[in-house]
Amino acid sequence: MTRKHVQQMIGEGRDLTIYFLDAFVTILVAAGLKKEQSHVADIIQSRFSGDVEKIVRKSQELKKVLGEDVTSCESEMLYIEPDQIYDDATMEDTFQDQSVKENGVATEGVLCTTDLGLIRHEKVKENDWKSSVLLRPKIVLQSKLNAIVASDEDS
Repeated sequence: MTRKHVQQMIGEGRDLTIYFLDAFVTILVAAGLKKEQSHVADIIQSRFSGDVEKIVRKSQELKKVLGEDVTSCESEMLYIEPDQIYDDATMEDTFQDQSVKENGVATEGVLCTTDLGLIRHEKVKENDWKSSVLLRPKIVLQSKLNAIVASDEDS
């Protein structure tokens, strides 16, 4: 977890412990856990909330120690959310499906991210940051899923 990410989340007024516990529940349910989401949330909260709270507290202490002006460059994982339009400059198509792209732009959205990317944020001035993608995340386009479903229906 980068200091910049923590700052963004704190700036939004979120309780980080709840945020992470909710994320764990979402991952388990999305992975196919066959229980009610509220039941999974209760189990995760009762079992892990103390440990997650310690991690969050330590990360906030680390942020404070590092200070605002000490770091002039930060790295952050880059994830592409579903339904974003494909952009060749910031993401890479896992299957290199050129049939749905025109000049590096897809007409359909992203289905999912398969490999995380890396973005660098460099401090230029006091509150001015320049961002550049160091490693483009790999994605799968919605059209690839549609093609797989269509080929299964033809079989």
